[in-house]
Amino acid sequence: DKENYDFYVIKDDGEELTLIMDRNLGSRVKWYTELDNTKGPLTALNTLKDRTDNWTNISSYSYTLIDDKPDYWGTESKYQPIKVENVRARLLTYTEAIKLGCDPSKVSTCPNYLYENLSLNNSEEQPYGYYLSTASTDRPDSSNYIWVIYAKEHVYITTYVNVDSHYGIRPVIKTSKLHIY
Repeated sequence: DKENYDFYVIKDDGEELTLIMDRNLGSRVKWYTELDNTKGPLTALNTLKDRTDNWTNISSYSYTLIDDKPDYWGTESKYQPIKVENVRARLLTYTEAIKLGCDPSKVSTCPNYLYENLSLNNSEEQPYGYYLSTASTDRPDSSNYIWVIYAKEHVYITTYVNVDSHYGIRPVIKTSKLHIY
């Protein structure tokens, strides 16, 4: 029994496409656990890996996740670069969301494919949105501020990061144009 998902292009570099799935993958998750507070989205990344490891039609790859942030918020990241090994999907970055038209200062700015279908089956228990891979340096007094795509169609800062009752994950994949037919 195969499942089919729709994906939207978020980047086309001529040889490779970066795509985002049209829905969140599974239920709500934590961005990190209490023990990983300043280390980045380790829990979300592990959950994403678990939920996409069986996607055999997407090649696995490794990358280094760097906490991207707007330049005007300073030079320090909230977490150190994370080496992510043998994965088929990653989280959307803040920079990608902004390039797609999301504006953190305005509601209803994100393209609708970024905030629709907040759960796999669009159930009653759907998340409020989904995590980006970016921590916020807007509040230097705390490491508990994370950027999300919020259901009200915009980029938003949340503090609900170590509970699994608010946000989910949405896979971003990459594929060679040579393999699309």
